[in-house]
Amino acid sequence: MKNIFLSIFILLSAFYVHAETYLIRSFNDVFVMGENDLTWEKMEPNQMILEKARFRTGENSVAEILINEKVVITVRENTLFKMHELKNRIVLELIKGSINVNSETVLTNLIVKSLLGDVQVLSGNILLKNINNNFLISVFDNKAVATLRSKKITIPQGYGLEITPLLTGLEPFPLPGSPVPDYPADKSIISSGVELKWEPVNEAILYRMELSIDKDFIKIVMRDEIDASKYSTKDLTDGQYFWRVSAVNRKNLEGPYFGSSSFIIQGQAPSSLLISDNKKDPDVKDPTETVEDKKESDKDEEDEAIPPENTTNSIILGSIILLSIIILIIL
Repeated sequence: MKNIFLSIFILLSAFYVHAETYLIRSFNDVFVMGENDLTWEKMEPNQMILEKARFRTGENSVAEILINEKVVITVRENTLFKMHELKNRIVLELIKGSINVNSETVLTNLIVKSLLGDVQVLSGNILLKNINNNFLISVFDNKAVATLRSKKITIPQGYGLEITPLLTGLEPFPLPGSPVPDYPADKSIISSGVELKWEPVNEAILYRMELSIDKDFIKIVMRDEIDASKYSTKDLTDGQYFWRVSAVNRKNLEGPYFGSSSFIIQGQAPSSLLISDNKKDPDVKDPTETVEDKKESDKDEEDEAIPPENTTNSIILGSIILLSIIILIIL
C-alpha cells in the first residue's frame, strides 16, 4: 500500500512540474508552432503548452515562462526558441534573440542550448543572447556553468562569456557597469518630450535604452541602441513613462539595467509643477522656492490688496466737508 501511494505521489509531482514548465504569459505579438505544425498561431495570455513547441516574439513583445513561483524566464523581443523536456530536464534551445532567467532558488534541471554550447543556469539573474550566431552569457547574480565540447566553464557574478564559432578566448570577461540616470530626475513632470541623460560607463561602446508605460517594461513604446549617453524623446502623449539603460562592452556583453526612473508628460500641467529654465516668466513658479520665500511673497500680495491708510483718511475727510456744505445750504 505504501508503494502505491508513493507511485501516485511521484506521478502527480511529475505532472505538476510538467504543467508548470509550459505555463506562458504572453504580451503583444507572441506566436507558437507545434512540433508537427506548419503555421504560427498567436498565443493567448496564460496559455498552457504541454508538447514540444517553437515560440517567437515580435518587435515589441515579451513572453514570460513560469517554471514555478520562484523561477521566471523573460523572453525579449525578436526571439526564436524551442522548449521541451529531456531526461527530467527542461531544455530551452535559443535559436536567436535574448532571454533573462530569474531564479530565487537553486536550479538543477534547466539547460539553455545553442549551436555553440550549453549553459546550466544554477540560480540568480542571467541574460543569454544568441546574436549573429554568437552565444553571449551575462551573469548579474550568482553564477552559471557553460559546457563547450565537454569543457565546463564557471562564470561568476559580474562576468560574462562570449562564445564565437571559432571557440577562442573562452575566458569570463567583466561585464560593463550599470549606467546612472542623470536627467530628468525621477518622477519629474514635464510638458513635452525630453532628452534622457545618464552618466557614461567607461567600458561601454554602446547603450541599450528602453522606454515603457509600465514599470515592469512589458509595454515598450521606445527601444534603441545608441553610442552616446543621451537620447531624445518626442511625440509622447500625456502620461507616466519609465526608462532604463544598460551598457554593452567590446565583447558584446550587456551589463545590468539601472533600476529604472520615471517622468510624467503633462501638456496642460499647472505651471508650478513644470520643469522650466524661464526665470522671468511670472506664470512659472520656481521649484526651488522655499517656504519662507513663499510666505514673503504671499505677504507682499496681501499688502497690495489692502488700500493705503492715507487714501482711506482722504475719503473720510472729503465726505465730512461735503456733508457740511449741504447743511449750510439748507440753513
